[in-house]
Amino acid sequence: MNLTQQFISLAPDTATVTQTGSLPYRWLATCLTAVSRYVPPLPRPFLFLLLLIILILIPSSALAFTITRTSSPVFYLDTSITPTLEGMYVSYQINNNSAINYPDIWVRIGSFGGGVISLSPNEDGLVHLGPLGPGQTKTAFFYLRAGSETAVAQTHTVTIYPSRAPVGQLASANSA
Repeated sequence: MNLTQQFISLAPDTATVTQTGSLPYRWLATCLTAVSRYVPPLPRPFLFLLLLIILILIPSSALAFTITRTSSPVFYLDTSITPTLEGMYVSYQINNNSAINYPDIWVRIGSFGGGVISLSPNEDGLVHLGPLGPGQTKTAFFYLRAGSETAVAQTHTVTIYPSRAPVGQLASANSA
């Protein structure tokens, strides 16, 4: 028997062993045919769709941070007194739900929409949280001002940075 002439070729639903003569090799070919099953490759559009579904099901906040408003969503002001009370603190809990230890986290509030709520005159809208380890939560406070009463929804954005802003942001959340 010449072993250099032996090879196995797998094709859909078949397996063949060729060798110069000999009954044991025909028996092996029969066994291989019985156990081999051809599994067709998944078509590319199906793989793309599967990857897209997985990415949609994993929210971006699950990848690194959760931003949760912990202050009232209603902005209270008192215009019946002088001077009027037009300011209020808002607070956001920043939770690192990734496995990464961030040594220097900064949080910024901005992009105010609606025309009534804004940063107070002495508020820069930037808070230094410092190091934030995996699973750790810290709170960022900002002092905002309301120019007047309104029934129109007011919005703003809270953005997290890996170092003093403006560097590439890590996460962002819009709030109404």
